[in-house]
Order: sequence, then C-alpha cells, then structure tokens
Amino acid sequence: MEVYDSFLKEQLCSQEIGVASYELNQRRVWVKRALKRHPFWVYLPFSFLGHFLRVSALTPVSNRGGRHAIATEVRRLRQLGAKGISVPTILASSPDGILLADVGQTRGGEVQNLRTAMKNATSETEILACIECGARGIRSVHAQGEVLSEAFARNILLINKEDVSFIDFETDPQEYLFFADAVVRDWTCFAFSVMRGLQPFPEAEEAGMELLYSIISEEQKQVCATMDKLGRTLPVLLRFFPLGLLGTEGVRIGRLSTFFSYFHSRYGATHSLEK
Repeated sequence: MEVYDSFLKEQLCSQEIGVASYELNQRRVWVKRALKRHPFWVYLPFSFLGHFLRVSALTPVSNRGGRHAIATEVRRLRQLGAKGISVPTILASSPDGILLADVGQTRGGEVQNLRTAMKNATSETEILACIECGARGIRSVHAQGEVLSEAFARNILLINKEDVSFIDFETDPQEYLFFADAVVRDWTCFAFSVMRGLQPFPEAEEAGMELLYSIISEEQKQVCATMDKLGRTLPVLLRFFPLGLLGTEGVRIGRLSTFFSYFHSRYGATHSLEK
C-alpha cells in the first residue's frame, strides 16, 4: 500500500538505529534499516569450536549487512510465511529497509522474547515451560524443511507463553551449510542461549537438558549423530582452553558443553542398545 511505502521512505531518511518501532494508523509497526556488516569478532566463539572440532555445522554464517541483509530478510520472511511459519508480516520494503507489522498485534496477545521471559520466570516450572515452547517451535520449523537464521533466545518471541514467532532473518544458513548441518546450528545457537538462563534454578538444569534432548532426538539421524559427536569432543577440547579468557561468552560455551555432554550420555546409551 502507498501509505506504507511512503512511511518507510520517510523513516529511512531519519532513522539512525537499526530497528525502531512507531505508531501508524493506530497500530504498532517496526522499521528495520540496512546497516554495515557485523564485525568479525562476533563469530569467533563458534568459529573457534568449528575449526578445532572439524564440525561443519559450526561454520560461521556471516552477516554481510547492508542491502544484501535486507534482501535476504525479505526473501526469507516471505518464504517462511508462505509455509505458515509465524514471522513478522512485511508491509513495505525497499533495498534499504523493511516496514514490518508488530507480531503481538498481528497474532493478538502478550509478546516477550524468550530471553526476557526466562529472566522473568519465578519458578522451575515456568522457566522449563518457556524453553519447551521455544524448542518445540524450532522443531516445527525443521519439520517443514526450513531453518532459522539466528536461533538465539532473543530472536524467539513467546506469544501468551504458549505459542512462538521468529524474528531476525538477515542471513540464510543454507547458503553455506547442508540442511542437516543448519539444523544442528539452530540447536547449538538455542542451547548456547538458554542453558545459562537455567542457572538461577539449578534444580531445573537436568530437567531442562532432558527436555531439549527429548525434542532434538526427534530430528533426523544425521542431526543426532552430529550432536552426539559434539558431546564427545567439545568437553575434551575445553579441558585445554581457559574459557575465562572469553568472559561471558566463555561461561555460555561452558554451559553449552555441559548440554552436549548430556546429549552424548543419553544418545550414546540409547544408540548402543539399538545396536
């Protein structure tokens, strides 16, 4: 619609930050504009792991920024939306930016990203329910032959704490990875971002890992085999690396390693019985 195109053009002339919300015709909308590519250091944790473990699923998926990132996001939002996957609706687009409908108003209900919902959780039951909602949402995306771009908790929106929507599609992992590897990458990003969130509820840690294992084990055999390999090799590698040098990222990698080790213990036991 012309009103959306005009509004997008107007905001792109003045908006300095990457993403901002506005009121338009009594509805909330979001403008996302093209920015410079991400600095190389943001990819270092996974690049480090992928290199030493020789696991292609951890190959960094570079965000090239600018118009390329905008074009990729427009294409991916339309592709995913056409399959019924909940993503923001595009109201207008140009080479330099996108105007998006607010997910909460489109779907109706209270919206929080998963990271915030986990921080606000007041009980073991509540935080596990948040994680399960996000994980089952990711699994449903994979079941339709698709993957996310950055499957971190901040990019997963919980709607009324019982449904999910996904944001941030400036990259397409399948430009770099086979589907199974891209699926492993999604689960790695997800576990990387949610495992630390369980720390305020230590009694929920094992239940959280079992929850993730039970959902991920529904994936195809190649995905589970790669996850199992990470569970065998990552903890061994990290024994020789001072994670403290990586600060907060090091803590998250340590928590990720704990989960992969758990996955290996569960998958390995089940797999050996099948043999």
